[in-house]
Amino acid sequence: MLLGFFPPYFLSMEQLWVVMFALATPIQFWAGAQFYRGAWAAARHRTTDMNTLIACGTSVAYIYSVAVTFLPSVFEGAGGAGFEAEVYYETAVIIIGLLLLGRYLEARAKGQTSQAMKKLMGLQANTARVMTADGELDIPVEQVMVDDVVVVRPGEKIPVDGVVLEVAPRSTSPC
Repeated sequence: MLLGFFPPYFLSMEQLWVVMFALATPIQFWAGAQFYRGAWAAARHRTTDMNTLIACGTSVAYIYSVAVTFLPSVFEGAGGAGFEAEVYYETAVIIIGLLLLGRYLEARAKGQTSQAMKKLMGLQANTARVMTADGELDIPVEQVMVDDVVVVRPGEKIPVDGVVLEVAPRSTSPC
């Protein structure tokens, strides 16, 4: 893109297009390969998706630019109609780059979310102290039944949802 805005003084426009072709080709077909694979998979299922749109759009910009770069005489005749031959390598490359950046950021955010979920799951209590006829009994949370009375002491994790039946009075001692 910078070459398009600030062309080197020692290169003609046609030479610059060849340099842009050399730089854009690996990005189009190596970095953009996942879009082509996705578009091909969608085509096999007789459907379209975002990959189809990306593959078609960037391919048209790239192929048109290749034609202008290597067959400029085809486009020179249209100059009298106000048409000026331009290349769009940077458009194809920027679209692929921005979409890959977006996919990377999305995957990173999903990874951070799943890590946070795992940490939250780690905060969950594994056992519950249940009142029985014989006193208090620690059992796995999965075995707590509806209408069981669960005892939670200060500082403990609350193991299950429920209704508060009784709150123990606070001690008034300073320690």
